[in-house]
This record gives sequence, structure tokens and C-alpha cells, in this order.
Amino acid sequence: MRIDPGKLIQFIVCQATEFGAPLSPIRVVKFVYLTDLYYARENKGETLTGWPWKFVYFGPYCTESFLALKKAVEVGLIEAKPFESKYDDKDRFLYSCPSEEGADFESQLSIYVWSSLKGAIKKWADDTPGLLDHVYYDTEPMEDVKRGDSLDFSKARLPIDLPKLEMKKISKSKTQKAKQLISALQEQYRASSYKLSEEKVFLARDGAFRKSLPLVDDEDLEEGLSGVAKIGNVESD
Repeated sequence: MRIDPGKLIQFIVCQATEFGAPLSPIRVVKFVYLTDLYYARENKGETLTGWPWKFVYFGPYCTESFLALKKAVEVGLIEAKPFESKYDDKDRFLYSCPSEEGADFESQLSIYVWSSLKGAIKKWADDTPGLLDHVYYDTEPMEDVKRGDSLDFSKARLPIDLPKLEMKKISKSKTQKAKQLISALQEQYRASSYKLSEEKVFLARDGAFRKSLPLVDDEDLEEGLSGVAKIGNVESD
């Protein structure tokens, strides 16, 4: 399947306009790349545009995408509004949709492709770093490539939808019983901890006593005591 790339770009730009985010050229190009990726996931690596994407500027890029963007402006599918850059004096443009109706392009795409594309535009239309991170690190054709390499869309694969686990509701009586069991276990733990602490103290004391036995045995003490004991100022024999 091949499409009018100008109409695709118009669709992308108009979707972003609906979200209140005019697009820079780099964002337009990356969204076209994502469209090719989504399509390739359902069509055994075949892309929608048929363009030769490479790892060049900030990830996926091809000259065809930029030329199609310029042509879309020339024929009036989208508008280019200049703005001043903070970094240089070059002409910079942001692209928006000239009409509120936008482009009717959804009928040419599967539900997966256009819904995924819409979701991506909504998420990253005004977030260039986030979009670049996504296409750079999270898309299959960019895996294990070096700068200048052509991108292989045969790597494209549909994401796996994991089944949602539904938690069974627990009745109030079972919940109460579980709380009681937890409380009982906590009491047992406290009692065991207290008993263990006592045993540790006993063992420490018993150990100290046992260590002192040889010292006592070495002393030659006489049985009985003799002498004078003083208590206060009182003496007693």
C-alpha cells in the first residue's frame, strides 16, 4: 500500500493542531517515521511510505520526509509560521493546520495504526526530547544500529498485550478473619522476640559467669572470716 505523503503529513500536523501544539520539522519527520513503524508492525515489515529511513539526524531520518513536508506547505495542506531561534539567525518554522476540519486520513489506516499515531502525537506533540528518546530507544528498527545505517523495518513487531488480572473481591467476614490471624501472628512474634531477648541476656550473663570461674578457682580463699568490721562509728567483733 502506498499513500500520498502530503496527506499523511497534513493528518499529523492537524492532529497536533487539535492538541494546541504546532510542530517543528523534526517532530513532523519523527511522527511520519512512527506511522511507517506502526504500519510495518501489521504488514510484515512493509512501510506505508516506502522511504529509505536511516539513522542520521537525532535518530530516523530520510530526505524524502523533509521534501514532502516542504511540498505540503507549497500546495497549502499545512501552514508554516516563522519564529526566531534563540541560537542562530536561520529561518525556523512551526507547522500547523490551516483549517479546523483537518485531514480525513483515518479511513486509509487500520485502527491500530491511526490510534497509535494519535496517541503518540497527543503524548509528544509538544515534547521534542520525549519524542526523540522514544524513537531512539524504544522502536525496533533503531535497535543495534550505528549512525548512517539503513533501518530495517522487518524487525517491527506488534507489542504484546498482557492479560489483565482481576482480583477477586474478599467478603467482609474473610477480611475480618484475615485481620485476626495477622494480629495473632503479630502477638506471637512479639512474644517470641521478648523470649529470645531474655535468652540472649541470660546467655550473656551465663557466659560471663563461666569465664570468671577459672579466676575464682585460681584464688586460694580461706574458709571463714576474722577481723574487725566497722559499720558507721560502731565496731563489732
